[in-house]
Amino acid sequence: WLCEIIAWRVDGKAELDGVHTRAGDFAQDELEDVVNTPTRNAIIVKEWYKKAYGKRTLAFTVDIQHALDLAEAFRAHGVAAEAVWGDDPDRHQKIRKHKQGEITVLANCAVLGIGYDDPKIECVISAAPTKSTLKYTQQIGRGTRISDGKEALIVIDVVDNCKKHDLATVSTLLGLPKDLDLKGEKYTSAKEKLERIAKEFPTANVQDIKSLNELKSIAENIQLFHVVYPPEISRLSELAWRKSTDGYMLSVNRDLVTITQDLIGDWQIRGRVNDRAVEQSAQNLPGA
Repeated sequence: WLCEIIAWRVDGKAELDGVHTRAGDFAQDELEDVVNTPTRNAIIVKEWYKKAYGKRTLAFTVDIQHALDLAEAFRAHGVAAEAVWGDDPDRHQKIRKHKQGEITVLANCAVLGIGYDDPKIECVISAAPTKSTLKYTQQIGRGTRISDGKEALIVIDVVDNCKKHDLATVSTLLGLPKDLDLKGEKYTSAKEKLERIAKEFPTANVQDIKSLNELKSIAENIQLFHVVYPPEISRLSELAWRKSTDGYMLSVNRDLVTITQDLIGDWQIRGRVNDRAVEQSAQNLPGA
């Protein structure tokens, strides 16, 4: 029903922790002062050139001035771009030109987030940080319509420095680890990799990863502690035995039970259970 999503996180270099919250989202006037800067706008244009050059693009901004300045930053680099807002007298003409391909980037302020229908949009720039999942979902949804010749939606998430607030991003929208940067990986591919790790290594913690490259390291680290039991042990126990120097060991309260091979190849059990010393041949255990 929806097209594939390819996402990139871009560091906008702004500091958001000083911005207050009003009605559940960032205070618009304070946010505009922080994010609408020549440096941040230039970063957005540069990253768009690298990741979505030539794609029909819809950018979401904090306010009208932000939309005007971001569009101007694109035009300064030779890109056909315009800004639209609610009472813009040329709004309909600009939207028509965008749909016809005469305008490549359309920066909008609070006017195209709900109900706007253009299936050929191939890139959405989230240039206005938001804490609202609903608002963010509506914005990204403008580009997820399927269209002939459209392979995927490219999402450029401009994520700034923020420890105090929880931001809505592609990762949080799609149920992925919140700090994960897909780095151009398709959502479905990333989801498959995460599900595979979760299935093969149930104890793996992937919620804090920032890159899919970390999955290989997680799997390798878990494999270091993964015990492959010989048939004699696997038939007898499903407990968490660990490899030791000459056999396997199992923690029991504060003591250890070990299974080791003797000189003639038999497996011996030694240790303490319920304060009683245990020393027995595995061959003599029930079911052995």
